[in-house]
Amino acid sequence: MFVIGPDLAPAGRLVWLSAEIVVKLNGAGTFNVQVPGHHPVSERVVEGSRIYICDPEGLRFSGLVTTMEHSQTQDGVLNLNLSGVQDMGLLNYRITYPDPLNPVDRQQVDHYQDSGFAADVIGSLVLRNCGAAALPQRRWRGFCWDPEPGIGRQVTVQTRLETLLSVVSRTADSGGVAVDVCYEQDRRIHGRIRECIDRSRSVVFHQDTAALGAWTVSRTAPEATTFVLAGQGEGKNRMIRSYDIPVSDTWGYRIEAFKDQRDADDQKKLDEAGRKLVAKTGGSAAVTMTIKETNRVFGRDFFLGDTVTAVLRSVRFADRVQAAKVSWSENGREVKVTVGPDQARDNADPLWVRRVRPIIDAQRKLEAI
Repeated sequence: MFVIGPDLAPAGRLVWLSAEIVVKLNGAGTFNVQVPGHHPVSERVVEGSRIYICDPEGLRFSGLVTTMEHSQTQDGVLNLNLSGVQDMGLLNYRITYPDPLNPVDRQQVDHYQDSGFAADVIGSLVLRNCGAAALPQRRWRGFCWDPEPGIGRQVTVQTRLETLLSVVSRTADSGGVAVDVCYEQDRRIHGRIRECIDRSRSVVFHQDTAALGAWTVSRTAPEATTFVLAGQGEGKNRMIRSYDIPVSDTWGYRIEAFKDQRDADDQKKLDEAGRKLVAKTGGSAAVTMTIKETNRVFGRDFFLGDTVTAVLRSVRFADRVQAAKVSWSENGREVKVTVGPDQARDNADPLWVRRVRPIIDAQRKLEAI
């Protein structure tokens, strides 16, 4: 673990007592680190510093320190607790200008629009809002985008004054790619994109092989089952339609939500917006499991966004790795992964829930007995 100064120059190797990082597929990760406060390198952590972690298994992580907490025990022992946001999360520090080439008070268009392969669309959007093509005052210090042209599915972006991370996240999800931002030893912050890989046959976690520890299955009802969209028009002449998610995903009740869609000036555009909303909405479901990295290591053999398989009580299912919590302590390294969209992410394809449902039913039968 290293301290990286505000100028992106290494400031020394940091001695740590415990460390934990949480990374999310196309989302903002976090970290918490406890270090001895009396160590000389601890004093080099200042406002604007970063931490950079690289472990023997090949995992790399960097993040901006946003909280520094100094404390002293009754015995006079100094501690320093550091927490912050992964560099990927700094995309939240920018909003998407409709016309990124001009200042916000001199915009020439209503929306930023682009289409093409996911890697190309995301790369262009990021570079124009915080990279080399952005206005000077909006550029990140030391940021560079490592191009991977033609990666991912075809996507379309239309955005106006949203957080850059939210647009990148949904575009990457629909394009089947994973975006990562990390500091490297060349003293720059690299943005990268890669295609998610189906490793469901090669990466299998099974209790019978001792590759799987404790696990939890969670399911959450959808936030809405019926969307009422309103397009252009006024009063009784306003174009209003409703759109329902599949009955199988409603949990047996109706929840209505309203969405203002004034940019839809005809029925076709309103229907398209309704279909997209329905397609990405559903009850979420996830399995969180502690894995024993005997021959399959996170960050080396599989990554965020890759599809892996878990076998729980003879029920086999496969889904993407959505998040991981990695902690280091005197006991070594522990990894918990979340497979399938959790409560914080709508599940666009919740069909695998029906494969997990027998597990829950079996648990209920055992409890009844």
